[in-house]
Amino acid sequence: MKYNQTEELFTRQVNISCSEDNFSALSVQQFAQQISLPAGIVVGRLQHDGYVPFTNLNKMKIKLNQFNQLIIA
Repeated sequence: MKYNQTEELFTRQVNISCSEDNFSALSVQQFAQQISLPAGIVVGRLQHDGYVPFTNLNKMKIKLNQFNQLIIA
């Protein structure tokens, strides 16, 4: 999926979720699968755009150290 298509789909889904007040982990995971992006990327975007507080959904993010090794918390 091209960036513009992903951006449009993301915006449309955010608008739907805002109207339903639904940014659950399950809804984010399903949407991420739909647009073929990791859920952590979607969470970061929602947090950056102010739809979700920076304290919510962080467990969906994957953490890497400076050597790109997975950190399991």
